[in-house]
Amino acid sequence: MTAERSTRRRNVPEPVLGWIDWAQTARGASTAFSILVVGGLAQPVVGTVAPPVGAVWLIIVAVLAFAVAGCRIGDAGLPIAHGAATAVFGYLFVLPLVVFAAHGIDAGQVAGTAAVAVVVGGAAGWLAGQARSRTPQG
Repeated sequence: MTAERSTRRRNVPEPVLGWIDWAQTARGASTAFSILVVGGLAQPVVGTVAPPVGAVWLIIVAVLAFAVAGCRIGDAGLPIAHGAATAVFGYLFVLPLVVFAAHGIDAGQVAGTAAVAVVVGGAAGWLAGQARSRTPQG
């Protein structure tokens, strides 16, 4: 007999990692991917229109993408870890495009961006978890 948990929609089997809501992880990572791609494509325009903003545009876009992904916690049991994992998945989805565009991989950049994803996604997940715990259920 499989363990089941009740959600607002239906009874679903207990996931492999109980602290992750996989549906929300997929949605959050997909949203982060979209924000990263559109922001990356907009960087040359922003750099031309406003050079000081263009210099930090990709950093702003990455932080925004990771924060949005981290907020998608759904029914996660451990929001901080869920937010961090969702942001990292979003970055991993876009990483092949980054490697292709740069004609190679910079290990320092990958590690640094992944660390930012963990910190920003985790912080956003924690804040979303705090907001969820203050919201009356029902």
